[in-house]
Amino acid sequence: MKKVKLGIYLEEDEYRQRFTCYFMNHYKDQIEIYIYTDMEQLLQAAGGTIDVALAEETDCWNREDIPLVQLVDETPLQTEEGVCLLYTSPSPRDA
Repeated sequence: MKKVKLGIYLEEDEYRQRFTCYFMNHYKDQIEIYIYTDMEQLLQAAGGTIDVALAEETDCWNREDIPLVQLVDETPLQTEEGVCLLYTSPSPRDA
């Protein structure tokens, strides 16, 4: 099986390391990971070194021949606080 060559550019070092460890622990037989410290390196590597790019920013991505997966921060879900009355006693319908 041919391994997919994944190029990663993430600014935050700890996040980059954790992300890379996760992929290597779960998909080491399926992917090769190339880590870049700036977007210019990733753009240059897209000329033949990688099959797929993964980055936080996409503004300067100009390669139509290489798919780019953009990582975005998750937005927390809005929650509603309040009181909810749950009636658990048997009802007449249960008889």
